[in-house]
Amino acid sequence: MKLLVVGSSKANETYFVHAYNKIKQYFENINEPFTVVNSDCKGIDRIAIQVANDMGIPTELVTIKTLGLTVEGRSDLFKKIKMANEEASKISDRAVSFTLPYGTTIEKRGNARPK
Repeated sequence: MKLLVVGSSKANETYFVHAYNKIKQYFENINEPFTVVNSDCKGIDRIAIQVANDMGIPTELVTIKTLGLTVEGRSDLFKKIKMANEEASKISDRAVSFTLPYGTTIEKRGNARPK
């Protein structure tokens, strides 16, 4: 089974341990062989790849580079990222999205609320 793992790109060092543990727990509860698929974007994508590597789970990256695409300018970059994400979803049998708790990304605007 190919499992597409996506989620917040804001999962940085502050939320790494929380996200890592949640993803690991999810993987541990899957009762069949699987491969983690994603587009290797920052945040949850990269954390999921690290968890999979640490657990010996196969991974498959679908990126601009692996698709052989070239990028010409910033607007083209976002189009190509979308293409990679769409291709990752096409080859996957199942998908799961990990999001951060509400309010955890507010600090980007300088007014984070304590939990």
